[in-house]
Amino acid sequence: MDAEKTQLLLRLPADLKAALQREATLQGRKVTQEVVIRLTESLKAVRPGGVPANYSTGHKATAAVTGESDHTAQSDTERALLKIIKKMPPEQQQALLTLFK
Repeated sequence: MDAEKTQLLLRLPADLKAALQREATLQGRKVTQEVVIRLTESLKAVRPGGVPANYSTGHKATAAVTGESDHTAQSDTERALLKIIKKMPPEQQQALLTLFK
């Protein structure tokens, strides 16, 4: 583990954990990355500028959180597909994802 990172034991309701896992899968992230990005976004929303400029999770999606330029932004088609998939029940989402593995 990086010297700059710390570990946190966190207890979550089962449905919240499942929702985070589903969202992480849909975004192509690990659950830890999803949690870090979401927490960073929520802190930034509460206190703009509260996230250090050099903060990074090591994932390309972090650019949206930190304000870095992202040359791999989602296309309109990708955003539309994500919107459709997010409206599906979790079972259908998982079934669809298995087709791509």
